[in-house]
Amino acid sequence: MLASTFCSFDAITLAMVKEHNGDYGKQRFFSMFGLSTVSPFVGILADWLGSLKGYRDYSSIFLVGHTFWLVAALLVWKLDVKADKPEGSFLTNLQQLLTIPEIPIFLVFMLFLGTNFGFMDNYLFIFLVDDIKTPNFLLGLSVTVGCIFGLPFLCFSNKIIKEVGIVTIIVVAFWSYAVRYIGFSLMTNPWNTLVLECLKFLSYHMLHSAACKFCSIKAPKGLLATLTAVYCSTHYQLGRSSGAFVGGILISRFGTRETFKILAYAALLFGTCYWLTDVLVLKRIESKRIQRMKETEEESKTPFFSNS
Repeated sequence: MLASTFCSFDAITLAMVKEHNGDYGKQRFFSMFGLSTVSPFVGILADWLGSLKGYRDYSSIFLVGHTFWLVAALLVWKLDVKADKPEGSFLTNLQQLLTIPEIPIFLVFMLFLGTNFGFMDNYLFIFLVDDIKTPNFLLGLSVTVGCIFGLPFLCFSNKIIKEVGIVTIIVVAFWSYAVRYIGFSLMTNPWNTLVLECLKFLSYHMLHSAACKFCSIKAPKGLLATLTAVYCSTHYQLGRSSGAFVGGILISRFGTRETFKILAYAALLFGTCYWLTDVLVLKRIESKRIQRMKETEEESKTPFFSNS
């Protein structure tokens, strides 16, 4: 349910950014700023209440979260949202999207990235608490550190994406997962979490900005919201649930630290595969498309002489 809400918010935000010629990264900046400031606060609050009650109590975190959701709902109640509505059904529009070669390839690798996201999201904190005895305030602080390092990049996300390219950011996201996995597999001091979480912006903030940029570029007219919803569902729902499922099986068989190592090798492999796919397939498709467009323009400029 929560992931569906995120998908809807992203689709609406992209539509408004496109309408007003804005910068999606700067919109995400405020979201991440809120996440970085609230996370340590609720961690400290949970530790304080737990010390009073004599056991871990997370109810205050849920209460704070619901309060912010209510405030956000009241603020956007009268927000004027305009978006191009697709003409056909969802399945028809999805079929149209999948006929563009770059999109299904993009979605497959977003699924793999979502699997990594789901594993980290479901099992990282369990590992930190159970295996390394990390206090709650440090868990919240690790989220803050990951967000703070991503804030400067979100401010200049459009320029960064333009300079290095969407594919490069996706490949680096895979490789950053690999580095974090190896680090956690070897970690014994919980404070080292802050160092590894500095890399999180590569696989979360920058990746999401690049993926949304891809959607805005590749989506046909009227299908931006559809492609954004498909991407978010693939990454944050299907991929995330796959990460939880596969991760649980691997942990039960090999243990958490060995699972980190296995997923590190997988992340390196898939990142390299996407890079090779871009070099060997996607760039050729793009060059052929550009060539066809040039030929079409030349034909349209060629005068037509009829025989008299």
